[in-house]
Amino acid sequence: MTVSILICSAGRRVGLSNAFRDAAQALGHKARIIAVDVKPALSAACALADVAYAVPRASDPDYVSALVDLCDRERVQLVVPTIDHELLPLAMAVDLFGAVGARVHISSPDFVRMARDKEITAKRLDAAGIATPRTVTPLHTNVTHAAIDLPAIVKPRGGSSSIGLRVLRTRADLAGFELPADSIVQELLDGPEYTVNVFYDAEGNFRAAIPHLRLETRGGEMSKGRTERHAALTEIARQIGKSAMGIRGAFCFQAILTTRGPVVFEINARFGGGYPLAHHAGGRFAQWLLEEVLELERTAADDWRPNITALRYDMEVFR
Repeated sequence: MTVSILICSAGRRVGLSNAFRDAAQALGHKARIIAVDVKPALSAACALADVAYAVPRASDPDYVSALVDLCDRERVQLVVPTIDHELLPLAMAVDLFGAVGARVHISSPDFVRMARDKEITAKRLDAAGIATPRTVTPLHTNVTHAAIDLPAIVKPRGGSSSIGLRVLRTRADLAGFELPADSIVQELLDGPEYTVNVFYDAEGNFRAAIPHLRLETRGGEMSKGRTERHAALTEIARQIGKSAMGIRGAFCFQAILTTRGPVVFEINARFGGGYPLAHHAGGRFAQWLLEEVLELERTAADDWRPNITALRYDMEVFR
């Protein structure tokens, strides 16, 4: 049997596509990968997919309808978003996709909104007793340069991929710098940085949390990492589920292990860029999603291998 999987905003996400191919094969099926992008001719994942299509940008009002039409034509069973900007439109349209037989891998709009706004993330986690960086918001607070505790980091409230970050270490770094109204200012944390890939089943039950130490990053994504068991990070994964309604499938959060314990500074309500490491270590989120979609016996469990190291490199696709 062939299962059709739509990878949205495919870009360079060859590793994620391959994880779904592996997952389908493990279940005795064949994956048909349908990839979409604004410019599929310039996307490695589109080049290696079974079929690829051009679609509008996620910010375009026609984005959702274009995907729904595509799902109807291609009999897509699972839609996998990959970038932050498309999450809320897709979360709001799950019924439209369901009407044509496609499940969107997405959590509730409430969870997506929280994850997309770093100020709301900090407030919600604080209320749940989860440590976050000290945070101020220029839009809501009369923040002056003198009021900023240094070192600090300035970032867009809804940013991703480390775009728009600015580190302020000394008063000289503040000279001539105007805080953007849509930014937040957080304390600059010191310590090893972790990404935790987390899986909740279709009923909203915690199933697995796989931390990896970010040994090296590039463009906001892991380029070198190693899986490690960490009880405190696993407990945070459980606590996030208790404090946020409607978590389904895969998401990830980032934390820094400080002298006062893990401090969470970001949540991504989607597959993280480092998910292939979790997949290789035994956190087969892609397979667990397909088991749900295909109504097969479920095997999701927090049983995976620590001390698996990923070393990323670039590889060309020739067309």
